[in-house]
Amino acid sequence: VSHPNAERHRQAQQQYYDTNLIRQELMRLQTQFEMDEISEEEYDQQEEALLERLEQAQQKPSSPG
Repeated sequence: VSHPNAERHRQAQQQYYDTNLIRQELMRLQTQFEMDEISEEEYDQQEEALLERLEQAQQKPSSPG
């Protein structure tokens, strides 16, 4: 039996490294920038973080479900 906190952590990590979710966040960020909701500096910082996360997710071996 796994500990509830361990299960929550596993789910959070799975979501954090979900490439589809990361791509959705990148699209949302692009839209916010295009609509002048965020500055170019903010866009650049967030985009860099998301692209790093995407790269990590693509290198991470998928664990059995």
